[in-house]
Amino acid sequence: MRDYYSVNELAKQLGVTTRSIRNYLHEGKLKGTKVGGQWKFSEQDLYEFLYGSQEKPMSRSENLFMLKAPIVMKFNLYCEKNEVLNQFRDDVINYHLDVYANQRDRLLQYNLLREEHAELLIGGNFRYITNFSAWINEQLMKQTDISLSDK
Repeated sequence: MRDYYSVNELAKQLGVTTRSIRNYLHEGKLKGTKVGGQWKFSEQDLYEFLYGSQEKPMSRSENLFMLKAPIVMKFNLYCEKNEVLNQFRDDVINYHLDVYANQRDRLLQYNLLREEHAELLIGGNFRYITNFSAWINEQLMKQTDISLSDK
């Protein structure tokens, strides 16, 4: 892990332009610190930007697990109907709570990136990833409004 990222390094890490990084700062989506007139971003700043700030801060060990999960799978979800994405999110979270409750070595993260685009991240051991991703895929196959690619 690094102590701090520059604007250029963070843009490269996230696959966006430096202008996007400055827009995120201006919009308050991204936090950073100015050092000698240059913006610098900590691992915590990056984490909060990607995953949102937590009402109850995660412990260092939980944060490290999320960053170093043995396997992470990402689903990019596209849908023109926001209510359909919200319902899918609720179904996934409820299933996760029912089946994987009290298992702290599991990652589930849902991010609404734009009104029509969300990402779903799952992380953990191989068995968890294969079983949960198979269930997610099964649910997606039932959906006609959600796709895995931008049309």
